[in-house]
Parts: sequence; C-alpha cells; structure tokens
Amino acid sequence: MQWVYYDAEGKRVPEEEALFKGKEVSVDSGVPATLGFGSPASTRYHDVHPVGQPELRKTFKSFTEMQMWFNDHDSNAKNKVR
Repeated sequence: MQWVYYDAEGKRVPEEEALFKGKEVSVDSGVPATLGFGSPASTRYHDVHPVGQPELRKTFKSFTEMQMWFNDHDSNAKNKVR
C-alpha cells in the first residue's frame, strides 16, 4: 500500500502540498452481488494522520468520517496558533 496525500478538505494533492496522509484500502462489503455484477466494495482509510504526526494515526470506515476529522483537526490547529 502506498501513501495517499490530502489537503485540509480531503482532496488528493501532491506530497509537498499535503497536510494529511493515509492509506486507502478496498474492502468487500459482504453484500451479495446481483448476477453479472461484481461484489460491492468500499474504501477504508488506514493510518490517517497529519503529516509529521504519526502518533495521531486513525482509521476511518468512510470518506465523510475522515473529512470531518480533517475539519476538526484543522480547526483545532488554527485555534492553537492564535
């Protein structure tokens, strides 16, 4: 698995512009597929953390959950700077 880099909004960006990084893992949903269609899969986000802060690693079951954490973490970081 390779690192995927994100900005504060959860958009993929080049490593040098990233505020967060993590690993995207495809997971079989376990839902039976309709004949002729593949099994539905979802993505989980593992080892997600702010760049340079691996001690804050988290795993998320959805992009929305991860994005909310990005927003919370970014807001907290801005408040500490003030």
